[in-house]
Amino acid sequence: MKYNCILPALKIQEIPNLEIIVNLALSKQTRQSSTLTPTWSADKAVDGNRNQDVLFHSCAHTDIGYTVAWWQVDLGIIATITNIQIYYRENCKSLKTKRA
Repeated sequence: MKYNCILPALKIQEIPNLEIIVNLALSKQTRQSSTLTPTWSADKAVDGNRNQDVLFHSCAHTDIGYTVAWWQVDLGIIATITNIQIYYRENCKSLKTKRA
């Protein structure tokens, strides 16, 4: 079982096979190499909105025409990362991306 929340006052050892996923990047400081428009800024990737419809401006997007693009988040802590979830944008016919 997976839960996307923190369960306070719950002793983890009492529930076998329980895996708790915590979003360490939520609302943390972000940067990216460029930005297509202000509505697609780097912070959109960590705002908690998983809507993938590009028409709702809920995605981060670097500018077009660059051969190298990057995005980064400062978690503010040192942590061991065991799982990264990436949500690709949808509903975009004129701006296609290759999925890794």
